[in-house]
Amino acid sequence: MFKRVVWFTAGVAAGVTGLRRLEREVADRRARLEPDALVNTATEAAGRGAERVRSAIDDGRREMHRVSRQLEEAHDPARRPPRSGSRRSAVGSSWPRAAG
Repeated sequence: MFKRVVWFTAGVAAGVTGLRRLEREVADRRARLEPDALVNTATEAAGRGAERVRSAIDDGRREMHRVSRQLEEAHDPARRPPRSGSRRSAVGSSWPRAAG
């Protein structure tokens, strides 16, 4: 008979503990699904999305300016090093002239 009382008490304790945990879980979920909580969650998500877009635009602008500077430097005649071999005619050069 003593075993039955022990197991009955353990079962009641487990049931009460489970019920309390379930009640807390339901209350938490209900609080998360209230209209105010949903609005706050949506607002936070939209704010994070807007920040990501702003960051992407800023990164794109920085990269655009960097590439633009590189192109300007590459095509600036004042900054170009002199060519090693001239492509002008051979007049006055030390090369022998062709017979003709």
